[in-house]
Amino acid sequence: MWLDLARYADTKGYEKDLGRTMWPYRDWVINAFNQDMPLDQFTLEQLAGDLLPDPTQQQLIATAFHRNTMSNDEGGTDDEEFRVAAVKDRVDTTLQVWMGLTMGLREMPFA
Repeated sequence: MWLDLARYADTKGYEKDLGRTMWPYRDWVINAFNQDMPLDQFTLEQLAGDLLPDPTQQQLIATAFHRNTMSNDEGGTDDEEFRVAAVKDRVDTTLQVWMGLTMGLREMPFA
């Protein structure tokens, strides 16, 4: 269930739907569950593992939670539009996963 909420996917999610390597993140989540990692550590490593002092390779892998948004390499796309869409997705997903909110922003207020 966690991987569904964290939008785990081995593809980019748009038109070509090219593959990407996400299995290390999936394995990190499974290992964290198997090791009964405390929720506060589980949360910290996924949301800010790269900001910890001298982060381990595993803490960097944990941050794939926020790096697993859909990405579009189609010619003619607006990079800023997809950057904003990725930020919105990260906010929505974080709120849904950790706060249990089932609603998200329909539009960016500044778009």
